[in-house]
Amino acid sequence: MKTIIGVGKKSGEGVWINVAGLEDLDAILKNIPELAKAAARKELQVSLDDLKGKAKMLCPVNKDPKAEEPGALKGSAFYETSWNGNNLEGVIGFDKPYALRQHEEITYQHDTGEAKYLERPFKENVGPYTQNIADAIKKALP
Repeated sequence: MKTIIGVGKKSGEGVWINVAGLEDLDAILKNIPELAKAAARKELQVSLDDLKGKAKMLCPVNKDPKAEEPGALKGSAFYETSWNGNNLEGVIGFDKPYALRQHEEITYQHDTGEAKYLERPFKENVGPYTQNIADAIKKALP
């Protein structure tokens, strides 16, 4: 199974990770009943929620008392899932204009948090997340 990770902008702001290339999983999803699709989506939501929690723990926090919104980046974390035809899609990210720069700039020094706060936990957990989705599909099949 080949996984491609892309980090970039969505709707002009924020940072997000899009996973493409899960051809094996896509092939399974095209031939399963609605109950299995519902199980796959539910497990994807569980995985994204877990990833969101892990990313928030690593997210930089501006502790400057003069900051307009301390912790605003952490508070902007989101995820969503949807079906696009037979393709299950999930998006996770942080919805602030500076999120991408904070994520990618490895030279920034943070008192709390770090760069790659979304990418690192994704890479560390993509295997178990994918397996959990596959297991949920198998469990839902008659």
